[in-house]
Amino acid sequence: TPFPAFSAKLNVWVTWWAAQWLMGPCSLEDLDPVDMQAMSAAGRDRGGDGSGQQLLVHRCRFLEKAACASVCVNVCKMPTQAFFNEEMGVTMRMEPDYETLECRFKFGVPPSAADESNTDAGFVELNHGLCVVGCMQHNTAIAIRFRRAGVDVVYINT
Repeated sequence: TPFPAFSAKLNVWVTWWAAQWLMGPCSLEDLDPVDMQAMSAAGRDRGGDGSGQQLLVHRCRFLEKAACASVCVNVCKMPTQAFFNEEMGVTMRMEPDYETLECRFKFGVPPSAADESNTDAGFVELNHGLCVVGCMQHNTAIAIRFRRAGVDVVYINT
């Protein structure tokens, strides 16, 4: 991206403006110092000053309705990160909070090593209390694992 700081700020604003119908009410925030350090450590210190580069989804409707951390990670987080990072060329990391149902889109911050190696807590296993409740309500457990070469979908009856 030729203008990474501008791109980060533009994309956080467009996401805030265009995606509230899907995710719910959102607000723009500044990145915290830890995220700014992650940007510098990754050599992305041209990614902006951190001001207004974080989108906070106050209570994600998708996560709330899916009621499953694995579905959140595999159907929302990883594809959204891949879209912004690989297709748009804008560095972005998502951090869902399964306790509060908040989600943070951190523009200018690279995905974590766990994101890149597909070892996030939601991958492969349905290991969060939210999943147990959601899967019992839907009478089906769904485990999805994304790979760069494709998508494997496994349905497990409960």
